[in-house]
Amino acid sequence: MQLSTKQNCMKRVQRSVRLVTRGQAAVEFALAGTVLIALLFGVLEVGRMMFINSEVENAAREGAQLAALNPRLYQQDPGALAVAVKNKMVLTDRSTVTVSGPCFLDNAGGCNGSFCTFCKVQVSVTAKWVSFVSFIPDVPMRASSVKIVEGRVDPGAP
Repeated sequence: MQLSTKQNCMKRVQRSVRLVTRGQAAVEFALAGTVLIALLFGVLEVGRMMFINSEVENAAREGAQLAALNPRLYQQDPGALAVAVKNKMVLTDRSTVTVSGPCFLDNAGGCNGSFCTFCKVQVSVTAKWVSFVSFIPDVPMRASSVKIVEGRVDPGAP
């Protein structure tokens, strides 16, 4: 009889230990899972921010290239340059993109407003990065690029 009482007692202890460890594992998973999910969202947001920053820099570079190859067209209609630059962007919200330029730089680095052969043209692109996570602040992304106008451009051509 003593043996069966000891066995019953041991079974009860084992059962209560299993119930306690099952609850402990759930609490540990809840704590660790929260941290891991926050870390995952952080990595995704930083990666997206880096991609958008690269996209803004490339858009400024391509805008300057377009303005250098067709200076008359984009000087007469700066909105056409903005549309061409925005069409190059994939992930960036186009409603937050601002394109300024083309600006034809003189020897002092100022924007003189008219182009010349072998002068520099500058295009600036600004976009606002908005995070999917509400507690991360919005970050403005700015990029500017300067290209030299090709020598074959005829200043008198329309």
